[in-house]
Amino acid sequence: MKKIDNLECYRIVCAIASCGSVREAGLQLSQEPSNLFRLIRQLEQELGILLFERQSRPMRLTAQGEIFCSHAQ
Repeated sequence: MKKIDNLECYRIVCAIASCGSVREAGLQLSQEPSNLFRLIRQLEQELGILLFERQSRPMRLTAQGEIFCSHAQ
């Protein structure tokens, strides 16, 4: 599995958290939502945690995701 660039991960997680939507974050970052979903899943696998509650709309950070995002900011 390819390692993800840390700065890019921080930027993506924070964008999704602030937008509440992968689709909106994709528009903001000029990236396809499918690529963002793939990067988030890969990051979660590498970290061994879930960053987002996917059942809620808007998407919300889990407690671990909030910690990750606070470090990113």
